[in-house]
Amino acid sequence: MIEGVSRLEKASNPKTPNYENIRFSYISPEQIPSVKSFSSERSTVIIFEDKYHHVPIIIHENIFLLVTYNGGSSYQDVSKIASRYIDNVKGAFIVINSYLYKGEFVVFDLSRLENDMLTIRLRFDTPLNLQKEIEVRQKRKEKSASLNK
Repeated sequence: MIEGVSRLEKASNPKTPNYENIRFSYISPEQIPSVKSFSSERSTVIIFEDKYHHVPIIIHENIFLLVTYNGGSSYQDVSKIASRYIDNVKGAFIVINSYLYKGEFVVFDLSRLENDMLTIRLRFDTPLNLQKEIEVRQKRKEKSASLNK
């Protein structure tokens, strides 16, 4: 771990011989090309994938933003995160996964208080009120059930 960090520090220092200026930018779901058209001869892909509860403690304690994405997550993964903010974990899982399956991503800002409206966001800019979304889904379900009687 320390060796990897020291290599990273060297690579990010412009005065060292192995310096690389690497920039990351946001790509909306619509701009992400199809995996089927990927060619390793003309493109490079870097994937960062860690599960929140498997991150080493030293990093885990310094995380401020946690982003879930990529078409869905397991119930256990989402419930470990969402249970911090809401009692209805099953409802939260349904809401969060519905957005993930649409190609969206959900951001949990761990530096904010649980009652801050920007603690849970759809993308980086839209507050996501899980309780309200759960209630809307429940009302829709009840209305649909009453129409089917």
